[in-house]
Amino acid sequence: MDITKEILIKALLDITDGQSVNDLVGMTGLSFEKCNEIHNLTEKLQALNDFQFKFRNFYQCPRCDYKWEDMWDSTCDDECPECGNRDISPYESVDLSDLPD
Repeated sequence: MDITKEILIKALLDITDGQSVNDLVGMTGLSFEKCNEIHNLTEKLQALNDFQFKFRNFYQCPRCDYKWEDMWDSTCDDECPECGNRDISPYESVDLSDLPD
């Protein structure tokens, strides 16, 4: 997950935290159905957010040379999102538990 997605997810979770569907209707002016979809999505996002990523891993595909990064709970191999090449080990990993909050 890239930083932009992380920020957007955190913002969405902060805005909707503790809000009922009816609260969201009042806050946003959106329909009950749309607010219900948002509410359900934020519950799923909260479950993902509660998962602790421990490493930011940096990869480079040996087949197509594509570079990407991803966060995992370990320094695990990944699949290239560009060409599908598998079992690519990170060339660098940052231990996120060592970073200050």
